[in-house]
Amino acid sequence: MKAEARTPINDSAWNGLKTRCFTIIARIRCAEAQPVPPRPFCCHITYEVMTDPVVTKYGYIYERNNIVRHIREHNTDPLVGLPLTVSDLAPNFSLKDAIEYYNMHFMRFSVPLYTRRRAAP
Repeated sequence: MKAEARTPINDSAWNGLKTRCFTIIARIRCAEAQPVPPRPFCCHITYEVMTDPVVTKYGYIYERNNIVRHIREHNTDPLVGLPLTVSDLAPNFSLKDAIEYYNMHFMRFSVPLYTRRRAAP
């Protein structure tokens, strides 16, 4: 079998390829500089990293301030829609410790996490 002759890449094509490569590298570096925390560390109401996670009697975890505000306005768990009171909340110390460890060792920058969605009324 004969090897086929290849045509050389012209300057215009090479410059376009080089530009795309540099763009990809820049995006990768940006992603490395802005780590996204694990989703379980984020509140179901605001999608932000929790600092004081609490668990409801239904097993869902929220940031304390967000769920207390929701309970005062709606008296329900936002995910299941069942009745909920502030006394039904319990601190989740294990998750709080994991989030603090993650923040100390992996989060170097403050970054937006996920697109915010408003809780259903």
